[in-house]
Amino acid sequence: MKSIKPLHVITCLFIASLVGCADQKSSTTAYKTTEGVNIVGGKDSNYDEAAAASVVYISTENDQGHNEICTGTFISTELILTAAHCIAKEKEGMSLSFRPRDFIKTKRIIDIKITETYKLDFSTLLVERNDLGVIHFEGGLPEGAKIAILPKSNKNKVLPSRRLLAIGYGQNTGVKSDDEMANTGEGVLRTKTLVSELIKTDKDNFKIDQLANKGGICFGDSGGPALILDPVTKKNMIIGVASAVLTKRTGPDIDPNDDCKNQSMYLNMYYYAEYFNSFLKKAIESKAMEKKLALENKNLSN
Repeated sequence: MKSIKPLHVITCLFIASLVGCADQKSSTTAYKTTEGVNIVGGKDSNYDEAAAASVVYISTENDQGHNEICTGTFISTELILTAAHCIAKEKEGMSLSFRPRDFIKTKRIIDIKITETYKLDFSTLLVERNDLGVIHFEGGLPEGAKIAILPKSNKNKVLPSRRLLAIGYGQNTGVKSDDEMANTGEGVLRTKTLVSELIKTDKDNFKIDQLANKGGICFGDSGGPALILDPVTKKNMIIGVASAVLTKRTGPDIDPNDDCKNQSMYLNMYYYAEYFNSFLKKAIESKAMEKKLALENKNLSN
């Protein structure tokens, strides 16, 4: 595996280029809606859509060493945005692939080489969910792939609920399958139109009522984007990053056995926009220092 590029090079590349889990057996249970069979409650993606062309399939190892599926989004010609909990302890425990628009017909997969991974630490901001990660990859943007942009910082305190597009490689139901491997995600890219709750720009996350929306994100969709079409650039804009499904709410229509029919949490990119560049730079510098110290300790022990 190729080692990380020197710090000054990768930092410059980041500043110049930033804009703005393996296939598993499908679960046997699925919601039935007018949109078809899920992301939960969604439909299989049309690979001609720009939204699908911005999304990356991630196979990763969790802290217990088990394989899981995640989703990521191209934000530059060398950077992918995802959830921090999708970043394995070692980059060798991860693999990336881009599945172009003809994937359904040809099963063609483009592997992407990982150069380095970063967990961005926003804990000093006292965030509710510290879960943003970035992957640096080698080789440039794959053929057919498109970049999704990040929003600019929005100083309005409250934005109206947004109609957004959720997209990811996750399960199509939150009901556990007999096959434990199927519970990490399915590897089939699906989309679902969702309506968010009010988005507070001074808060690090926003919620989706998955019961009212008749679906939403599930396991395997982690790290995937909530997209809107930017009216100015006409490009897909990432306003949220899928981070968690929430199961605390109860009620007559809530299935206690279904982890994904309740509520979900997206990391709010309107909030993070103000801090993203500086915190990514800090993560790059921290990783470089880590490697330098490790090398020095190795030399000393020899």
